[in-house]
Formats: sequence, structure tokens, C-alpha cells
Amino acid sequence: MELIYIFLSAIAILLIVNIYFTFKAGKKEYSTELNEIKFSTGMLIQNLKDTEAGLKNEFTANRLEATQTASNLRTEIIQQVTVFGKIISDNIHIVSELQNNQFTAFSD
Repeated sequence: MELIYIFLSAIAILLIVNIYFTFKAGKKEYSTELNEIKFSTGMLIQNLKDTEAGLKNEFTANRLEATQTASNLRTEIIQQVTVFGKIISDNIHIVSELQNNQFTAFSD
């Protein structure tokens, strides 16, 4: 959202500078300058609408991509934890059997 405000501020500043230089030039007639300002304002508004739509689409795509990535990471972590748990369980079982065998051998 901050990115949109930055773009809007930059475009507003450019518009003000454009209006200033248009008035300062003074070579054209007033009606031509006014029409040029109206045209520039119209183009600016259209560019802002296009930029806003593009940013919204980009944010939506990024949000979907981030959601998919997070889901994939959670699935991978679950798989890794499951494998780790199985390995630990198997190792504990093996150690338990070895101790049982040692106690049996010691008692004989």
C-alpha cells in the first residue's frame, strides 16, 4: 500500500512541475496551454488507474505465491519430522533390544 502512495506522490510532483513549466514557457496561447494541461491530467489519471490495477494484480499474485510456498514448506517440514521421529523410534527400539540382550547375557 505504501508503494502506491509513493507512486502517487511522485506522479503528483511531476504533474506540479509540468504545470509550472507549462505556465512559465508562455509561448503558446492560454487555451492551448489549458487543453494541454487537461490532456496531461487525463493521461495522469489513466496512468494512475493502470498502475493501481497492475499493483493490485501483482500483490494478489505475490500473496498466492507466498501462500503456496508456505503450504509446501509446512508439508516438507511435516515429512521431515515424521522421518526423524521414525528414525529415533527405531534407534530407541534397537538400543532397548541390545540392553535386553545384555541383561539376559549378564543374568546367565
